Amino acid sequence: VAGDTVGWFAEDLVRNQDYEFNIRLRAAGGTVWFDPELWVGYRPRGSWRALAKQYYEYGWWKAEVLRRHPESLRLRQAIPAAVAPALAATAVIGVRWRPARALLAAYPVVLVVVAARTRTRVVGCALALGTLQIAWSCGFLSGSLRAGPDQASSSP
Repeated sequence: VAGDTVGWFAEDLVRNQDYEFNIRLRAAGGTVWFDPELWVGYRPRGSWRALAKQYYEYGWWKAEVLRRHPESLRLRQAIPAAVAPALAATAVIGVRWRPARALLAAYPVVLVVVAARTRTRVVGCALALGTLQIAWSCGFLSGSLRAGPDQASSSP
């Protein structure tokens, strides 16, 4: 099974075209291969704002892909979507209930612990992780809440 059979990339998707293509390919009985010899260059974003915008858009367009293919939702996608609302709810609850403040304070600690595993630029890595998680979550929620048949034309 190839792109000629299932159609190639959905050009109306700004992000997640490859993921959406893979969903259609697998549904038609095809296989997606990972080639460990493949090498891809990457240039990181030049600012926190650019990183946040990138991941907001990734989340926003993930919602569009899930709208088209709801059967493709996996737990590993649903959990990150809950990051921003969980942090916001914990902050609100923390105004009246002190244990919630400890939960809220645990988030940056967990980010630092995870970043420490990289053994380099721990603070920058922790900030990047938090930025991309919260931005992706907000983008996903925003994309999920929009309505109407012409979603793709109302991109962020």
